[in-house]
Amino acid sequence: VSQDSSSLSSFTYNKFEREASKMWNLFYKHNSTNFFKDRHYLLREFFELHNVSSLREVGCGVGNAIFPLLKTNSSVQIQACDFSSQAISLLRSHPEFSEHRITTDVCDIAQAPPKFQEVDCVTMLFVISAIAPELQRQAVLNATSGLKAGGVVLFRDYARYDEAQVRLAKKGGKKLKDNFYLKQDGTRVYYFLKEEVTQLFEGFECQEINYCYREIQNRKEQQVMHR
Repeated sequence: VSQDSSSLSSFTYNKFEREASKMWNLFYKHNSTNFFKDRHYLLREFFELHNVSSLREVGCGVGNAIFPLLKTNSSVQIQACDFSSQAISLLRSHPEFSEHRITTDVCDIAQAPPKFQEVDCVTMLFVISAIAPELQRQAVLNATSGLKAGGVVLFRDYARYDEAQVRLAKKGGKKLKDNFYLKQDGTRVYYFLKEEVTQLFEGFECQEINYCYREIQNRKEQQVMHR
């Protein structure tokens, strides 16, 4: 990673910042609801989700975390927001979508808070990494606007030296800034250190922060990835 000294031009950086919404709409238009798997594992890792009464998912996508939660927590009210209008449209067309339990908003959290009421819990799952580093702190503040006193934020995202980052660095010609890359589909990704996440959430009381190490096997391709 440190040996990748190439960086894309400021013109390219600014172009994909301006077109970020367009890129995510194209992503969901192309992949629909088929790209991400439902995130059932979150209910094992974040025990708070079983008892929370109101939850805001920032960067909700097409509902891969929301719909498993609705089945497990029968009383939770969901606030779902995403940068992509296409994602929100797909979310609302899901056969398990309920107007009584899910409120939606198309929102760029780097620029403004979502238009929701107060909430007990905010989840940010692989969303802040898609935002330019210089905008991430403001995005966190906007995303947590309206979090009740004593409320909790559940955060999970890509970590430094993830194998996906190593591959991007080896390929070269993808780095926008240090640890911030342009992916093949035009979306972007940042890889965090724990210390950087702590800085993003300055003013919050950190309950726990850890790296999660996973080995993913692709038996068909006979490949192993370290995430």
